[in-house]
Amino acid sequence: MLWLRHGQDRSGAYKWKAINTPRTRVMMREHLCMVCTGPCRRKDGRTWWLFVEDPATTPDGMPITNLPPTCPDCLDEALETCPRLIERARLVTVAGTRPFAVTADLYEPGEGFPAPAVKARHELHIQYGPDTAYWMRFALGKQPWLALEDMRDESVPGRKTARC
Repeated sequence: MLWLRHGQDRSGAYKWKAINTPRTRVMMREHLCMVCTGPCRRKDGRTWWLFVEDPATTPDGMPITNLPPTCPDCLDEALETCPRLIERARLVTVAGTRPFAVTADLYEPGEGFPAPAVKARHELHIQYGPDTAYWMRFALGKQPWLALEDMRDESVPGRKTARC
C-alpha cells in the first residue's frame, strides 16, 4: 500500500478537520501527542487518549480509533480550542495498541501505456488481514486505524469525571 503525502505547512491556525497522513501515522505509531508531538505514555506504560465521543468498536467490541493520542500537558489547550471537544470529551488510557485497518482509496489501472491509475473506490475502510492483503496492492492509504487494548476511563485533571 502507498500512503498519501501532504505538504509541510506548519503555520497559521489549527486545521482540526484536516488530516496530515504522514504526521498522523507517526503520532499513532509512536504514541505521540497530536498537539505538541510529546510522549503520551505514562510511567506505568499506559497511553493517554482524548475522544470527542466514544470510540468506534469492532463487531466483537474492541475500541478502535483513527485519532492520535493527547498528552496531559495539552489537555487544556485541546479542550479549549477544538470546537468538538468544547461540547463533550472523554479521557481514557490504553494498555496498548495494534494496527487494525486503514481508510484508503482503491485504484485500478487505466487504458494504454503507461497506464494511468483510475480511482475505483473512495475512502474504503480496509481491515488488515490475509483476506484483504490483495486489495492493499491497489490502495492509497489516508488514515490509519488502531485497536485500543484495555481501555479505561480516567479523570480529567481539574474535573471529577472522564466525561467533560
